[in-house]
Amino acid sequence: MRHLDRKKRQDEILDLIVREYIENASTISSEYLKNKYDLPMSSATLRNIMAELEELGYVSHIHTSSGRIPTPEGFRYYVKMLMNPREVSSVEGVSTYLDKFIDRVYPDTAKPRSLTRRREHGRWSTSSHAEDTGNWGPQPAEVYSYKDRIYDLLDEISKVVSYLTHYVSLGVSSQEHKFFYSGMQFILDQPEFEDVRLLRNLFVALEGEASDFLEFVNENLKDGRDIKILIGDDIALDEIRNCSLTLSPVKLKRLKQDLVLGVLGPIRMDYDKVVFQLRAIREYLEEIL
Repeated sequence: MRHLDRKKRQDEILDLIVREYIENASTISSEYLKNKYDLPMSSATLRNIMAELEELGYVSHIHTSSGRIPTPEGFRYYVKMLMNPREVSSVEGVSTYLDKFIDRVYPDTAKPRSLTRRREHGRWSTSSHAEDTGNWGPQPAEVYSYKDRIYDLLDEISKVVSYLTHYVSLGVSSQEHKFFYSGMQFILDQPEFEDVRLLRNLFVALEGEASDFLEFVNENLKDGRDIKILIGDDIALDEIRNCSLTLSPVKLKRLKQDLVLGVLGPIRMDYDKVVFQLRAIREYLEEIL
């Protein structure tokens, strides 16, 4: 019984450390936790628990600071044992936004119809004819094909996921061997990526080694439907081993497409928020498409 009590206290303190670190990106001291949460234990007891968590490999010291931060192993334990995906924004707002896009691109949802498209200043738009658009010149009408629709869907959904999570988002089509990403501006807000080398590696993974990245994503989701969270060295791509990657398969039965939605960010990712958002968007898409 004493062992269970100690395990429960370790879990409670690790949960607080992880949540605080996700929010503030700074070391967490025993004194800080005791004062903020009015914990019913002495400072000495709290220090002992944090020392036990360090021995387990779940937290570590940073330089000479008295505070601690979660390790990748600590985050893995948190994701497996402590995480509680929570609603952090309005799902109704998400569905309203997506409804407008899907009504435009898939007006009958079940049977996509052909439309014609033309380029305007470098972008596609719906039209019944082509016309002179400056630098582009006269363009022949082009069929707004099934593949175009899938690409537009991936592009739009990746923007939605990025907007909701404030990380880099991915939209992947296994059949088309294509992926879109969005939200690099949010990565610049993360202190982990103040190191230009890490930022460069991220670009290399998404741009320079795109085929390797696609293969890696598909390989990691071939065995199931569960959302998969990869932390640090779990990611078998050297360029992004200092990141976390959360992947969610999406099966669109009407469109006969297997997609993957993903979120790429620092190991200090808000996993509760990300998992909730990915589940909500997946359920929405699978219901209507």
